[in-house]
Amino acid sequence: MKSLCVILTTTSELLGLKQYLNQEDFDVVVIDYTSEKGKSPAREKVSIVFENPNGYKYQSIKLLFEELNLIDSYEYFWFPDWDIEIDSESVLKLIDKAKTLSLSLAQPSLSNDSFISWDITRHNPSSDVRLTNFVEVMCPLFTSEFLKEMLWTFSLNYSSWGLDFLWASLSGNRYLGIVDSVIVKHSRSISSHEWRLPNGKNANEELEELKKNYDLILTPQVIKVLI
Repeated sequence: MKSLCVILTTTSELLGLKQYLNQEDFDVVVIDYTSEKGKSPAREKVSIVFENPNGYKYQSIKLLFEELNLIDSYEYFWFPDWDIEIDSESVLKLIDKAKTLSLSLAQPSLSNDSFISWDITRHNPSSDVRLTNFVEVMCPLFTSEFLKEMLWTFSLNYSSWGLDFLWASLSGNRYLGIVDSVIVKHSRSISSHEWRLPNGKNANEELEELKKNYDLILTPQVIKVLI
């Protein structure tokens, strides 16, 4: 059994998918939020294409797990944005580091030429892995065990802003970390702060609502640097 499933939420052109193909080490599931079947030949190369016009990443992922029996089929699930640039070897290295250090929630570091929202995610060349109180919604790696506990949170808002702080606050004594020995590039500027969401709010308002409802502290911190 493969230990990893990569779940990519993208468009009918399956943008960002190519880098995960032509390998045998993990499975790939695509959530196509445009519901335009047959538009990309890459559809034939992935395990599942899930049609969902919702268009909001974490709500779509939650719906996927509610409709398909996947969560017990893998040890890890990775949820990268489609504009994360990585190669298959680096994906496997991310998994290896998470396993070795028993990280329940992890992410790769971001290259200096990435579009970065939180400076803590920027690559630290002096570190192998940093244990943190924060893993961003951009490309988190979950163990299936922790995912089972956090899946209910995926539909708390549309933008996903603040979910990363909520996951950390609910993680208990689990280890969270940023893997500096794996570097990815976030190639597109962040635009979610400009969205007007179906509930009439914007992303900042959703963040503040989560902060208030769950008494979140929005301060990413490094707990320990592993060299």
